[in-house]
Amino acid sequence: MSADGEDVIIKHTDEHEVEVLRYLHGKQSTEQTRIIPLLDVIDRRLIVLPIRTPLSQFLDLDASADDVEQLALQFLEGVAYLQQTSVAHLDLKPGNIVVARDAETKEVNLAIIDFNIAVFADIEPTISASSGTPGWCAPEVSAEMSYNPLLADRWSCGRVLSTFTKHMEPGQTREAMHLFSQQLMDPDPLLRPPVTKLAMCMPKTRRMRNPPTRFGAPHMRKQAARRLRDTNSRA
Repeated sequence: MSADGEDVIIKHTDEHEVEVLRYLHGKQSTEQTRIIPLLDVIDRRLIVLPIRTPLSQFLDLDASADDVEQLALQFLEGVAYLQQTSVAHLDLKPGNIVVARDAETKEVNLAIIDFNIAVFADIEPTISASSGTPGWCAPEVSAEMSYNPLLADRWSCGRVLSTFTKHMEPGQTREAMHLFSQQLMDPDPLLRPPVTKLAMCMPKTRRMRNPPTRFGAPHMRKQAARRLRDTNSRA
């Protein structure tokens, strides 16, 4: 349990995931980024995270129609932030999404977890490693081709959105989300639209509450470049 009484979990990971989480939380609030809060780091490989409900379990047991729509938009917020900071998650799926409900306001809050295979796309704009979970990763990843990791994440984002639509009631939001998911899952990576652009096309009542901004991205890209230079200098 954390100092403020929140239930936590301690995860054994590697220094890479610690670096990615610290990098992602460096410029914006946790709620706006939709990235799991990093409460503490112990001995460089143990991370302390809040305990939250897995998305699939929440959708099956505790989600209203309004909750589902809000969670879908929050997921778009999270992916848009990753894209704008040039971090590719490489394993976006319901199993790597968790949800908490505020005890007082009853509002839902989504967070993306598990960044152990994420890459800094500014440093690795093209990769060939087969990453992710079958059925949730882009065709070019499954085919073991060289690919752009950010565009591969867009496909996975669309796949997750299709899951959200199955839990939505018929209406304008569901139709928009279905269309978005199909566009993001285009077989041609270059035809997959930017996530932020799609989100701003949502009906006004369902747009992102706190759309990620780009003000921090150039500075963060410079940090990534410095990390690469430091790594090369130590080699």
